[in-house]
Amino acid sequence: MHERSLAEDLVRAAGISAVDEGGSVAAMRVQVGSLSCIDPDALHEQVVWWSQGTIVEGANVVVEVVPADLDDPNGAEVRLVSIEVGV
Repeated sequence: MHERSLAEDLVRAAGISAVDEGGSVAAMRVQVGSLSCIDPDALHEQVVWWSQGTIVEGANVVVEVVPADLDDPNGAEVRLVSIEVGV
């Protein structure tokens, strides 16, 4: 399951950013290219699971699919677009 390792990396990246800013993650937004073969619901569930016991736990996690056609070089990307850090 690609979603599991990807979710672990996303939680780690969001947590590092929050630590750098001196807070915890309140929200994070992830974009999944439609050619990525990533299930957005499974990715969301895995992010929530991996965040347990971390400063990302309880964050509002939004995973959105970005449509792409076969000629789009970014259509298979998964990107952590934004992180909202709370106190």
